[in-house]
Amino acid sequence: MVAPGQADGTVTIGATNATATGPTPRMSWVSHGAGRRPYASHMSMIAAAQWTAVAIIALAVFAVVTAVFASLAYRKQSKEVRTLEAI
Repeated sequence: MVAPGQADGTVTIGATNATATGPTPRMSWVSHGAGRRPYASHMSMIAAAQWTAVAIIALAVFAVVTAVFASLAYRKQSKEVRTLEAI
């Protein structure tokens, strides 16, 4: 097991399994893209960030639409209450 901050840049996550041939890390991550990765991804980080931005923008648009409908409903309800109080 390589300690974090070693010269080779390897950081071991989790415990190690001791075998007859030596310790084997369960999951390791090597900085600067060299070596094994914890999982294989077919999507780049740029694409993931762009899809996340699109989803956040869509949620913001739906939040604005919901706020508009809530405002219209509040005004209509207020008008009905004033009408009932006048009676």
